Amino acid sequence: MRPSDITRLLSLAAIWGGSFIFMRVLAPVLGPVVTADLRVLIAGIALIIYFRVIRFDAEWRIYWKKYLFIGAFNSALPFFLFSFAALHIPASYSVILNSTSPLFSAVFAASWLVCSSVRPVSRWL
Repeated sequence: MRPSDITRLLSLAAIWGGSFIFMRVLAPVLGPVVTADLRVLIAGIALIIYFRVIRFDAEWRIYWKKYLFIGAFNSALPFFLFSFAALHIPASYSVILNSTSPLFSAVFAASWLVCSSVRPVSRWL
């Protein structure tokens, strides 16, 4: 890896880890819903700016329902749950729990593949 790649990764880790500290501070003041909404709003604005810079057309008018569904379940709901958890646990616990996401994704994906490869009982007869 190049030094610039390492610098980018460390910067991303600092930003990502710092967001949990800000959640821990903001969630008791603003509430978990507003905290999650602000986090999603800031990320959405950053994404739109990035799309404009690289001249990417996301075709919002065509795929807005899909973007809304994916955004709600992949970003808004987890951010709300982390903001709610920030009311009760330290920020370091939130970071540790979030870092287990790839592990749980791998476990769920493996179980999904195993379950989908098993024949239904009706076909056994």
